[in-house]
Amino acid sequence: MKPTAVADAGAGESVTAAIAAGTHCFSFLDLEIPEAASRQIAGSVQRCAATVPTQQGLEDAHLRIRIESSGRVRDVKPFDPVAEPIGAPLMGCIQTAARAWSIPHGKRQCIEVAPSFNRLPVDVLLPGYHHADDVGADFKTSRWWAVCLDDDAGPAARPVRWTVHRRSDDCFGDDARIVKVQGCRSPLFLVRGLAMPTARPLPLAVLPGSPDGGSDAPWPVNKAHELIAFLAADYAAGRSVLDGRFAGQSWQVEIIARGDRADAFLIANGKRQWLFKVDHEGIDMLFAGDLDGDGRLDLFIQDGDEAPLFYLLLSSAALPGELIHAVAMGFTSSC
Repeated sequence: MKPTAVADAGAGESVTAAIAAGTHCFSFLDLEIPEAASRQIAGSVQRCAATVPTQQGLEDAHLRIRIESSGRVRDVKPFDPVAEPIGAPLMGCIQTAARAWSIPHGKRQCIEVAPSFNRLPVDVLLPGYHHADDVGADFKTSRWWAVCLDDDAGPAARPVRWTVHRRSDDCFGDDARIVKVQGCRSPLFLVRGLAMPTARPLPLAVLPGSPDGGSDAPWPVNKAHELIAFLAADYAAGRSVLDGRFAGQSWQVEIIARGDRADAFLIANGKRQWLFKVDHEGIDMLFAGDLDGDGRLDLFIQDGDEAPLFYLLLSSAALPGELIHAVAMGFTSSC
């Protein structure tokens, strides 16, 4: 990769002089950071975001990191503070954490990289097939609960344990893993770090045309997978919509697709809230109902089929002016 020279010198100092003085950094904006260092930085960003709730969400933290030839971090800043601002409390926490980062890169000079990291904690785990790196080293020491679809009474949350089984195949080779869950026959997803729902069954949203008696009436016995449909990004029409009802109120999730970008929104109670940038061809609403017991709509959404991302959004975490707020994410790798 050919380095891109980006001025790192002060107003009165030329790039040539900065290079001679050893203060210039060359940009390798597409350089892939080693996996161990990437996990270290991602963990720092997520822990810092958790301490600043107004900065925790689905926007990426796009950073400009300058790294000495030794791997020590010289400094870290927002990549574009105007277009992609990062609040001062969050940025200050990240800068403090960066003192402990080590980012080996194999270059003989200071380099600049521009990685992006999600601000959400990876506190969601999906059962089934994974790459070994999907299963965090700290996962086994956490307490987990799962949304279980075990019978026709409807989904319920239960405390669970899980095990990882090695597998060798043509996709991930010897790094293939299977996550198996104990205490739940048909787990939809697993969560840690959040209070386990107590309602049995969990109140579910329904599609238009299905009976919806409100939060104090019996809920449909259909499983969540059968209630909510896949919503594709429609780049030709520019807009696609999924309609639903919960507790007697209508809501919509829409995808707005323009150019090469698609964004998901939630519309309810006269409000329209941006949720996240759709990174794939569409989203799947795996759960829509009440997980946190406040009688309002919560969502669990899958973004894409290949290397999908999973987002858990709760109404009880909503900030002023919001309907819902992302509190955790998960993912599964694809080969």
